Amino acid sequence: MSRSLPAFSVRLRELRSRYSLTQQDLADTLGVDLSTIKRWEAGRFLPSQLAQEGAAMRLDRLSAYRFDQ
Repeated sequence: MSRSLPAFSVRLRELRSRYSLTQQDLADTLGVDLSTIKRWEAGRFLPSQLAQEGAAMRLDRLSAYRFDQ
């Protein structure tokens, strides 16, 4: 089940902060526009379940990559 807007927005900001990513870094990592990240974090737009799962997988890979270095 997809997250609510506030929960998703807060979690996305937390993850971005954890990995020391700018909004632009996250947009590049996820393959979306900067404006999309801004809307997600502002709680103005909730991505589809598929997009949420894709974002989670990419962030997991990023996490694994950073810890392997």
